[in-house]
Amino acid sequence: MAFISNPKALCGKYVTLREVNESDARFILDLRLNPEKARGFVRPIENNLQKQIDYIRHYKTLSDEWYFLIEAKTGERLGVISIYDLRPDSFGAGRWLMSDNATPQQVIEGELLMKNYGFNVLGYPQMHFDVLKNNKKVLKFHYLWDATQVDENEQEIFFILSKENFEKNKSKIERML
Repeated sequence: MAFISNPKALCGKYVTLREVNESDARFILDLRLNPEKARGFVRPIENNLQKQIDYIRHYKTLSDEWYFLIEAKTGERLGVISIYDLRPDSFGAGRWLMSDNATPQQVIEGELLMKNYGFNVLGYPQMHFDVLKNNKKVLKFHYLWDATQVDENEQEIFFILSKENFEKNKSKIERML
């Protein structure tokens, strides 16, 4: 688990990002196995709670990843999102998955808080990520940020988002909250 240097940067009006814990394993597994979500929007996983717990335990040994649970201000678990695959000039972002209980504002704010943390707390000039091609709603959202497509394969589209485009489009996205 990487040190969270500025926890206040992970608190928004609608949601808070916190580190995942083993007690979140069942929620995460159920979210990832949800038939509507798993229908080509997330990479398949095995229905195995112990493997999910082991994954969280392994994550906690890492010093260069942040695996966040997105919580409503009421404490309700809403989703997950991660920062990982750190490179000299870019942070990786992904594992973004939200429950059906999340409002559009909560979905958007959780992702916004993660990006803000990567750019303005960790200090990276760009973010890299990929999206499964059939996840049209998420692709459309990333294009709102002026993310640049850098590659693709049969299943995925690969993007870079610069800090400049993040800052330029942040107010437009915040108006959606």
